Amino acid sequence: MRPISGWLLLPALVLVVVVTWLVYVVATHLAGPGVGPSDRIDIVKITLSTAAGTGGAVALLLTFRRQRTSEITGAHTIQDATSRRITELYTKAVEQLGSDKGAVRLGGLYALERLAQDNPDQRQTIVNVLCAYLRMPHTPPPAPPQNVSPRPGTSRQTRRPVRLAGTTAAAQRASDQLRRQEHEVRLTAQRILERHLQVGDNPRRPLQTFWADLDLDLTGAVLTGINLSHCRVRTGRFTGVTFTGDASFTDATFTEDASFDDATFTGEASFTHATFTGDASFTGVTFTRGAWFDGVTFTGHASFDDVTFTGDASFTGVTFTGGAWFGGVTFTGHASFEDVTFTGGASFTGVTFTRGASFDEAAFTGGASFTGVTFTGDAWFDGVTFTGYASFTRATFTRDASFDDATFTGHASFDGVTFTGGAGFGGTLSKAAAWDFTGARVTQDAVHDSTWPAGWGAPVLGEARGTKWVLIERVAP
Repeated sequence: MRPISGWLLLPALVLVVVVTWLVYVVATHLAGPGVGPSDRIDIVKITLSTAAGTGGAVALLLTFRRQRTSEITGAHTIQDATSRRITELYTKAVEQLGSDKGAVRLGGLYALERLAQDNPDQRQTIVNVLCAYLRMPHTPPPAPPQNVSPRPGTSRQTRRPVRLAGTTAAAQRASDQLRRQEHEVRLTAQRILERHLQVGDNPRRPLQTFWADLDLDLTGAVLTGINLSHCRVRTGRFTGVTFTGDASFTDATFTEDASFDDATFTGEASFTHATFTGDASFTGVTFTRGAWFDGVTFTGHASFDDVTFTGDASFTGVTFTGGAWFGGVTFTGHASFEDVTFTGGASFTGVTFTRGASFDEAAFTGGASFTGVTFTGDAWFDGVTFTGYASFTRATFTRDASFDDATFTGHASFDGVTFTGGAGFGGTLSKAAAWDFTGARVTQDAVHDSTWPAGWGAPVLGEARGTKWVLIERVAP
């Protein structure tokens, strides 16, 4: 045991002496001047008893302090040992990730997973390592080669080239095998993230395997068949990621910002019922197949500028609380924005809808801009509510455009619009809205199939039908 230091022992002795002297003085004073020998003996006994009690108390206090100091020192020693142990395990696991053997790299991943599960304060660091591993350049392996029977009748002159080709093919097979091993290692790293980012059915009582409040930075990674459904992430950086195969973020939650800028989805992409609490950016993304955002909640701003949707795109029932920007987007397949709520401003400036586009029953609380939009297929805006301004300036409707039962509360601008197909504004309500069709035109073919807002119309030029353009103009009510 550690001895008591002198700077503590001396004050303790002084305290005992002072208390003993005070007790003796007080006892003598209370006894008075006529104290007999027996009384003095009693005073001495009381004084000595007090001195013994005070000394015992001081000794107990010093013992407690020494024990407490020992416990703290021991705790620090244990903590230091634990920290060293964690560092050793972490270093060894990271070294395993650098091995040229796939099995060793897999062991390193599982070691990191176990380390993170047992040490919550190390989870973000380990997730950063997993993300860094996935960010390293990788080319997915090719499909397994098919066996090809040798061509019969090979001449002597052709045998040597065949042997050389065989040698090259063997080297290629070995290279492909290494790539397949690396591919399996990467799939394991993805599964670790998928497994530990799932919060479970009840967010208030998350799974024991759930790792909370983590950031993901997978910038430029190649991810195969990623499935982050029902996962909860703080910030997500997927900028420039190549998603090979289907990618699912169904019911995922991003509590802060999420960026998918310039990412490429080669398979189906599902964000159904996902929640983006911060800003969400999909600028420049390419969706090669279907993109599903049904029921998504965007609390912050949502940017889809310059996105290419090659397959169908569905935003049915989405809520945009902040601004929603779709400037310069190309929709090659069908596009659905039915029952969408746009609370902030919505911009579709310069968008191209190659096939049908449906905004039925959508609600635009802020301003809505469709300036310069090209609708090559049918365009449906039936039952839409425009509370703020609505601008379709210089838009082109190649086929039918329907605004039946729509409500325009603010200014409605259709100046310079081109209607090649029929235009329907039947049942449209205008509450203190100012309509503007200046310079808008419609083909003579479509005049017979069109209905216009009150106070506007297009003249019918006899019975002739054709592609001649007719300007939309004000008419007497």
